Amino acid sequence: MKIAFYADALDYQYAGIYYYMRHLLDALHEHSTAHDYVIVKSVESPEYPRFEQVIVPARSFKYLPRFWRYIRTFPRLMNDIKPDVVIEATHFGPFRLHEDIKRAAIIHDLTAVSHAQFHPRMSALIQTNFLEDVAINADIVITNSEYTKTQVVYEFGIDRRKVDVLHPIIPPVDTGIRTLKPIIDEPYLLHVGTLEPRKNLGRLVEAFDRLRPQYDKLKLVFVGRKGWKNRKLLEKLKRSKYREDIILTDYISEDQLWQWYDYASVCVFPSHIEGFGIPIAEALSRGRRVVVNDHASMKEAGSDLVYYADASDLSAWCLKIQKVMDMPGNPPVPTAHLAHFRPQTIVKTFENIMSRYG
Repeated sequence: MKIAFYADALDYQYAGIYYYMRHLLDALHEHSTAHDYVIVKSVESPEYPRFEQVIVPARSFKYLPRFWRYIRTFPRLMNDIKPDVVIEATHFGPFRLHEDIKRAAIIHDLTAVSHAQFHPRMSALIQTNFLEDVAINADIVITNSEYTKTQVVYEFGIDRRKVDVLHPIIPPVDTGIRTLKPIIDEPYLLHVGTLEPRKNLGRLVEAFDRLRPQYDKLKLVFVGRKGWKNRKLLEKLKRSKYREDIILTDYISEDQLWQWYDYASVCVFPSHIEGFGIPIAEALSRGRRVVVNDHASMKEAGSDLVYYADASDLSAWCLKIQKVMDMPGNPPVPTAHLAHFRPQTIVKTFENIMSRYG
């Protein structure tokens, strides 16, 4: 089969969708010989020499220009190239393809529909109006978790047999990275993810203000790009009594990310809701203890290997972090759990999904 990916997300995304797609394409490039692959994007990616690349330069990745690419430019190209399957991973289709081309939509979450208040207005508007049609009209629907699959099935009334789960890839641990010096010498709580309202980061600042007097030199580190609707978070940061002990790194390299993980005292994720929760599984893969908001959407990433607490209850959230902080030593890496998210496993699952439509 010839399988085409709309891969613009590699050129403008810096959040979960970017990591999902990049790690999937990396794994397919290294491990999959069952199919031929085409990637369509705005700039060439030299790391994928085995893939056919169709380059369509873009002046802007704002919503309306991007939407135009997906409903006009890309369909024209695909109808000429005639792949067997076209896969889109950013909730924008694929649209307007010849009937003999299978359309596959990857859906990472429904939060722009179910929790529109956490998203930019245009994103929520487009997904509220189009995502249901995208899912219903797709020949193949892929979700990143069983939780998201259940949401898609019941929100949109889709037959469960039409929806397949393809978990994110969590790269194997490179043990050599642990020999590197810590970026900071002080103990720290670590959050990884885009700074956006859905992550509930104001709660983390409130918890840090309570915990900081009990731990000398403790820091709070936010690793991730600044997102949207952050006024309330910035106000809480400004009012924090320990603002000088809170570090915002912005976007960093993957090697730096692993360093931040490797020396964290505890990784903390108070998100209201996730599609999967890639940083939770990443933290486990680095042998970290993890405290997570007790919400069903985080259970696949964390299983029974993380510590759950109700982040809406500040006292309970602080108490859980404190108990985990005070545990001695480091936990083992849960290799059996993480095996579900390894590249070869995900490639095999992907090939099995595609084979049903070949």
